[in-house]
Amino acid sequence: MTPLRERKGLIVLGCLLLLVVFGWIDYATGYEMGFFVFYSLPVGLAAWHLGRRPGILIALASSLTWWCADRLAGQRYSSTLMLCWNSAVHFGSFIINAITIAKIKASLDQRHQLEKDLLETRRKLAQAAALLPVCPECRKPHDPASLHQKAHAYLDGKPASSDNDARCDACRGNSSANSS
Repeated sequence: MTPLRERKGLIVLGCLLLLVVFGWIDYATGYEMGFFVFYSLPVGLAAWHLGRRPGILIALASSLTWWCADRLAGQRYSSTLMLCWNSAVHFGSFIINAITIAKIKASLDQRHQLEKDLLETRRKLAQAAALLPVCPECRKPHDPASLHQKAHAYLDGKPASSDNDARCDACRGNSSANSS
């Protein structure tokens, strides 16, 4: 079993264990004391770490656990319609939690990937800008020999130095003096 599958299995097991604990506490305290909000914890954990579909499956398991705990604790409804209504409301809110949390997690993951891509693009742009034949600030031409060396390093995929600044030495010196 791969570490990722093992981790996912542990998360599912942890969520189910939480449902058993919450179900038992809900049963032990009786149906008059609401434990509804606590059933959202395993739903949120599953949705965050495993995604939307597992979150929805845990939402179903949460609804069933809540229903069993209340029924075993003696909850009786005036009609089957009320039982179905309450069950549907609980399940619906758990599904909303699962979908919302999974969407937030996916958006954050996408944002982190975009930040990494942006940093890489900036690095490449700075490396390419170092190949400009003139300084972008003062428009003085760069030394052709160093420009040739930077171009070969760029084409080989290696920066010539850690300094990929496209500015000439004079302009670099001016900006570091101004920032001090």
